Amino acid sequence: MLDEEDQKWIEPWVELWGDKMTRMAFLIIHDRELAQDVVQEAFFRLHRQHCQNPHVSISVGWLYAVTRNVALDARRKRKRDGVPFPIESEDMVSPNFESAVAMRLDVDKVLSQLSQKDRECLWLFYYAGLSTPEIAEALHMSNVSVRKRLHRARCRFSTIWKEMTYAEK
Repeated sequence: MLDEEDQKWIEPWVELWGDKMTRMAFLIIHDRELAQDVVQEAFFRLHRQHCQNPHVSISVGWLYAVTRNVALDARRKRKRDGVPFPIESEDMVSPNFESAVAMRLDVDKVLSQLSQKDRECLWLFYYAGLSTPEIAEALHMSNVSVRKRLHRARCRFSTIWKEMTYAEK
């Protein structure tokens, strides 16, 4: 149980980043409850890091890296234990479900042709809303490398998207 001071310290983190970290964990492990557990563990580690080193500043890049690592560990454990990955989505009740699925499949097809680092950079920048310094910290890269990788990933995504669109016509 957190005391009042610790509660006040961690609340802004949870409010600002809790949902984004949960969505990111969900994309890795495809299980809503497990994603919430992963994020809870990440916030526990954030709190522990703050308590052990209260004078050291912690960035959202650090939180992303921890959440990602915990989610990947959970995914590996689930795979090792032979537990299937459920696919669930709130969009399944939407009237635009089919077009949303088609678009998502097209985007996934393009993303699958990019490197893991390119996919992560694009996701962190566009979906999680991290800055290039935060992405650099999360992925253990320099700011210049992140900017170059984002530029190349955007160009590559655009090229593949256009090729795929023209091929369908």
